[in-house]
Amino acid sequence: MSFGLLRTAFHARTAEHNLSNAWVQRRAFSVPAHYGDPCQEVLAARVSAVLIDASAYEDVRVHGAGAAALLAAACGTALRELNTGRSLGVYWCADGGGVRGLGVVSRFSENDFILRSADADFGWFTAAAPRFNAVARDISSERGLIVLAGPFAAAVLDSAGFEEAAGLQDGQLVVHEWRGFGVTLWRDQGLDAYQLSCARDDAAALFDRLLRAGRSFGLYLAGQEAFEVLQLEAGMVLPGLDFAPVRQNFAREPLPSSLGLELTSSVESNSAARVLAGIELGRDEPCAFAPLFRENVEVGRTLRSAYSPALRRAIALAQLAPAQASAGTELLIRTTNTHVKGRVVTLPFL
Repeated sequence: MSFGLLRTAFHARTAEHNLSNAWVQRRAFSVPAHYGDPCQEVLAARVSAVLIDASAYEDVRVHGAGAAALLAAACGTALRELNTGRSLGVYWCADGGGVRGLGVVSRFSENDFILRSADADFGWFTAAAPRFNAVARDISSERGLIVLAGPFAAAVLDSAGFEEAAGLQDGQLVVHEWRGFGVTLWRDQGLDAYQLSCARDDAAALFDRLLRAGRSFGLYLAGQEAFEVLQLEAGMVLPGLDFAPVRQNFAREPLPSSLGLELTSSVESNSAARVLAGIELGRDEPCAFAPLFRENVEVGRTLRSAYSPALRRAIALAQLAPAQASAGTELLIRTTNTHVKGRVVTLPFL
């Protein structure tokens, strides 16, 4: 691990299983890169269940009388109507229309919200909060966050005593009380998974509880490399990996449509803007951030790319001209050393 990185709330447990001592930095945290074979970890999420330390995500608690007004002004007016116990995917833009960040907002009470993102732009919300009679506080280091994914995820949760998991709708959350501590259980629609968070001091007990319950269901531990492949297969765009969030006031790129985001305001008026699409490559090796051509005309570029064990080929997210984004369109990816055939597919990949 690199000097100066923070340990997540689950570090004592994940370190016991990380026998290859494979770690990677995400934000200020050190998290397991893998536990041996990232491909097997990805496949386990398709046939059984996986447990992933996702504590490197940033959680910003926004509360106070003006919390809803602050988030609605930043992320769209639909947040005013968000019901307690529900979540909504959001993004926020610079004045010029470029995307500053994206994430999910969950409402815990009338004036209490949590914004979760790989990069929550904390300073921006903190600076704006006083004008709305609200408070924004980074609570990431105060909790542990774990993702449970796979076809047997609900069964693992039921075995662990989270009986309400099977009845959760997409985007719904509940606070579960177990042996003196609370666990927030949220149904993650994007990953078709569950996210569980608890106070830092209770993280080890939660981890042990889930690991014991998962033994009968072939539960795997999965690291960050597998997590990011699963997110890619789900068509999820990640700030800092797929695009650089714009933090200048009048930045105009990237536009929301180029990241697959539905417009929440009139920030985008360029009808020629690129849109997000999926690309299946004609080989196993990924092609990240490479230009895409059709009939010798450049029509876009790939974003993050990785090998998908489930599809048995490399895949990539791509920003494409709308006319070239139809499923089945054949494209050519040009790299320094070779040209690679690609085919446009509908997102998500799986």
